[in-house]
Amino acid sequence: KMMYEGCNGCCRLINIHNETRKLAEMMGLTKLKCLIAKEMPRSLNKGNWDKFLLVGWKTNDKFLKDIVLEYVAKNWEEFIYY
Repeated sequence: KMMYEGCNGCCRLINIHNETRKLAEMMGLTKLKCLIAKEMPRSLNKGNWDKFLLVGWKTNDKFLKDIVLEYVAKNWEEFIYY
């Protein structure tokens, strides 16, 4: 579905995060939604952050875009020479 060129499994991970978060929201499971928000950045790294951001942008998912941009801002020094 959301596979992009150069994807190494991160698209599936993004899909799992998003679907779980949406289900938690629909079911009113606030604590689960918060847990997902806290855990999602652990899935991000220098090799996949751009794919997460692209999916967030293409799906107009503000939550996902904010998580990725916060990750990049906090880890900016790692990206200078990447």
